[in-house]
Order: sequence, then C-alpha cells, then structure tokens
Amino acid sequence: MLIGVIGIILVGCGWFLYNRWAAPKYGLLDVSNIDNQINSKSQLTVLTWNIGFAALGAKADLVIDGGKNLRALPQGEIEKAAKAIAGKLVDFDADAVLLQETANAGFLTRGVDVQYHINERLTEYSQCFWADFQTRFVPAPLKLCHGMANFARTRLLQTRALDLPQDPFYYGFLKKYYGAIVQEYPIEGETGLWVVINIHLSAFDEGANIRKQQMKALFDFAQKAYEAGNYVIIGGDWNMRLSKTEFPHMAKGKAVFEGFDLSQKHVPKGWMICADPKVASLRSLSSAYVKGQSYTSVVDGFVISPNVSVKVIETIDLGFEHTDHHPVFARFSTIG
Repeated sequence: MLIGVIGIILVGCGWFLYNRWAAPKYGLLDVSNIDNQINSKSQLTVLTWNIGFAALGAKADLVIDGGKNLRALPQGEIEKAAKAIAGKLVDFDADAVLLQETANAGFLTRGVDVQYHINERLTEYSQCFWADFQTRFVPAPLKLCHGMANFARTRLLQTRALDLPQDPFYYGFLKKYYGAIVQEYPIEGETGLWVVINIHLSAFDEGANIRKQQMKALFDFAQKAYEAGNYVIIGGDWNMRLSKTEFPHMAKGKAVFEGFDLSQKHVPKGWMICADPKVASLRSLSSAYVKGQSYTSVVDGFVISPNVSVKVIETIDLGFEHTDHHPVFARFSTIG
C-alpha cells in the first residue's frame, strides 16, 4: 500500500515537473501543404492577427486581464468565431498570414479545434503551427495546445522557430514560451529573400524589461538578415504601443493597458515602424467590449528593414466581434 502511494506521488511529481520545464521546439519546423507554391514577387501582402484562440470575442472578459472568467464564452460561440475567423482570412487574400494565439482543441476552447477550421479554409497556403503554451500527458478535456501559425502561398526555402529571452512568469505549473517563426521566401528575379518573422512578445513583464531583451534579440537577428541582402518584415502582436493615438474610453485602473511605447529610437537605424494609427488593434478584456467605453490601443503591426517600403497599412475594424484584436493588413515592396 505504502509503495503504491509513494509511486503515485513520484509519478505526480514527475508529471508536474515535466509540464513545468518542458520547452517547445526551436530550430527548423515542419511545414505542410507545400506543393504547387510559386515564387513571390517584389510586392508582398501580409496579414497579422492575434485571434485570441477564438474565445475572446466581444462578449468575453478574461481573469488575467482584470475580468472574472477563464472561459467566458460557450462552445457554440467559440466554434462560430473560429469558422468566422477562417472565413475572414480567406477574404483578406494575403500572400502571407501571421497568426498569434491560435489553438488546437482544448480546455480554453471548450474542445473546439480552432487551428483545424483555419487549415481547412486556407488550402492554397503552406501551413505551420508552433506551440508556445501546452500541457503534456493531460486528458483531452483539460489539455492546452496554443501557439502561433504561419501561412504562405509563395514558395518557402526554410521555416524555423527563433528562441527569444523568456519571461520567468508561470501560469500555475505552465509557462508560456516566447519565440518567433522565421520564414524565407525566394523573390522572382532577385538574389535576396523575403524574410518574414511572426512575433508575439511578452505582455506582463515589469517595466517591459523582458520585452526590451526580446526586441534586442529580434533586431540583432533581423539586422543580420538585412545585411545579408534580404528584405525583412517583422509582424505580429508587439504588446507595446505602436501609435500614441488615444481612443475614447471610460476605463480606469487595471482596465487600462499600461503599455510600453515602441518608438523609432528602439529599432535599428533606417528601420521603420508600420502601424495604422486610425483604428485600435487591441481592446481590454477586463469586461465585455463596449465601443467608446472599453479601453483600446494599437499594439499590432510591423517593423520593416530599410530596403522595404510600405504601400498600404490598414487595421480592419471588425468591432472585436470574434477576438480581442483586429487584423492588420499591409502591402510591402522591395526598394532598389
């Protein structure tokens, strides 16, 4: 009896420690659906969108953002949102799609496989998913598998996960890991490549200290890619204000996102921050969304190398219907 109890305790401790310390895969990543892709051109359209695992639509709040709920929406609404997001991604018709906070079926999605719905619609795109927050050896109703995903309809040379400085914060026994998905697309008639980097930086680090370290590592990598003759686009959820636009709101205290401003002084010389200052890309999850009352800000967008120009940058206002972020669409062109 005692041996059995000790065995159960040891297995439980091993399970706890494995979940606590197991890091995601960095380096080369597998990509599916890569047949029949064509070389990209001197212009490239890119869409970035934090889809909040399809469970953070306008009616939702979230406890870690000052709300009351961990799972605010019912399964039916999450599935409806996942299908709607997938449909929007098809409509946007971008060459490259960068998603943050997508997810496989699990606890927070109430069993809805968000990534499956998106993969089923983006059949003309290569597909890559990288898990940055997941459980291991957990029953299906309780498991978590969340992360980032890249989609491209142009030919790929390489896809890899770049390790970034980590936030020491744990969600109980789980940790969200930070990295960037780096993809290289050959350009017809060019020796240089499009290097497209999908990011989702830390959100709750004190004084943005981890975010600053992550930016340094990110820009060190990106600068080397640029100096090698490539055209670099970094896009995603920066969790920093990319525009100082103040949108009307009635929020106070924790309902106001205390952001760190990303300005030109933080990026390498000659690089450019690209964001749409006219439309908010993020809303607070302290309560359900109410236009003109909920706090909103601009944290989603791009940073581009000096040999890239931006032709169009637009945040698409969807009323935060399906997630707490808005998609940002951009058209870029090579210079020289």
